[in-house]
Amino acid sequence: MTAADVCLYGLNIIMPLMTVDLLKFPSLCMQYFKMITFVCEIYPDKVCQLPVDLLKNLLNSIELGLTTFGQDVIVLCTDFIQVLGSHVYCNSLQNTPVYEALRPLLKVRHDPGV
Repeated sequence: MTAADVCLYGLNIIMPLMTVDLLKFPSLCMQYFKMITFVCEIYPDKVCQLPVDLLKNLLNSIELGLTTFGQDVIVLCTDFIQVLGSHVYCNSLQNTPVYEALRPLLKVRHDPGV
């Protein structure tokens, strides 16, 4: 078991408890988004292997962070998207659940010819 496994297991427990009302506390909000961005930066392959439901919840958090909590959180969320998007592209993961879940954040159209 790696540190990433422990973080992702914890994330699985914490995510359902993390409501918009709780994220209105600036310190909690920053720590939450720092944690998920840090895990993605260090272990993007582990993030790509998350169960689809947890991955969708994680990306919903990122989308919420992009639209609700201010510039510092937006920077963390865009870092998350950049790291995960680069990992998907560099490792040819375009036909995987992580790509499909990430597509709406990237506004990528589906081109069957690619």
